Formats: sequence, C-alpha cells, structure tokens
Amino acid sequence: MSHSVPIFAQKYKDMEQNIRIRLLESIGKIYEESKDCKLEPAFFEKVEKELTELSNYFGISLTQSLLVAMVFSLNYKGDTVDFKDLTEYFDCNPMKLLEYSSDFDNLYAKGIFIKEKSRHRIKLALSNDQFTINEKVTEAILNNMPLPKLGDEEVGYIFEFLENIYKIGERRDDDEISTTELLLHTIKLVNSS
Repeated sequence: MSHSVPIFAQKYKDMEQNIRIRLLESIGKIYEESKDCKLEPAFFEKVEKELTELSNYFGISLTQSLLVAMVFSLNYKGDTVDFKDLTEYFDCNPMKLLEYSSDFDNLYAKGIFIKEKSRHRIKLALSNDQFTINEKVTEAILNNMPLPKLGDEEVGYIFEFLENIYKIGERRDDDEISTTELLLHTIKLVNSS
C-alpha cells in the first residue's frame, strides 16, 4: 500500500507538468478544426473536449474558449487579431460572430485579452478592435503554471495615466511650460493611451 502513494504523487506531478501539452494540443486542434467552420453547431460538437479543457483552465465559457484559442494561435502567426481576421478564418457571416460580442468584452475585462484600437477601419463596435492574448497567459501556459491573477493592470494603467496628467499640470503651475504646451502634451498623452 505504501508503494501506491509515490505512484500517485508521480502521476499527479506528470499531470501537472502536462498542463502545457494539454492546453497547446487543445488550442491547436481548435485552430485546425475551426478553419472554414462557419461557427456551425457540428464544429462545436467536434471540439467540445478541447473547449472544455480550455474552459476549465481559464474559468470561462466554451465560446470564450474558442476565442482564446483563436487569438492565441493567430497571435503566434505574428499579428494582432481583429474581427475581420476571425470572420475570414471561420468563413462565417459577420453577424454570426457578432453574437459573441459580449464574450470579447468579458475576455478583455478579465485581462485575458489586451485590446488596441485600429485607426484604419470604419468606426463600428468591434470592427476596429485588435486583440492579443495577455503575455502573462502565454507565459503561464508555456511554463506549466496555473492561470495568474489578471485584470489589475488596467487599474494601474489608469492611475499612471492620471499621474502623468497631474505632472503636466504641475509643470504648467510652475511656469515650466506654456498653456499651449500643456494642451499639446495632454493631447499626446491621450492619443498614446
């Protein structure tokens, strides 16, 4: 009986070390199977096991797991991912992908996605958002680690932004810069956010 405890411990260790392998295999299969899937129900049935694996790791829904797998995969092809990239990859009607708009928002709010605005597209909801997977997420997966705490970065960024605005205002109060320079610095700071 005492022999089974070390075996159990070894199996647990092996399972823990395979987090990376299981997640990467799941992401890879979802990526491969989703090409031209049109987001039809049969696709979701085919990759339910893999979506569940991601869902359990991230604590998110199955549809959010699909989006995570796609952004993760397409980011590793070398670029941010936008709405157009996904509709083309899935070969689906853009309206079908819009059904998942709240999932994009939730993944961004949880800190799993980082979002940037593109200035080259028309101004419609989701149409000019470019997504990348949070670097902390990729590092955790590649290092066989549990998902780190995410989401606090946005609050830190807001405080940093406000602090920079305050410092510019102080420089104006001390007559180090003119009112015009204050305005230009503020505009530059706002545009870089």
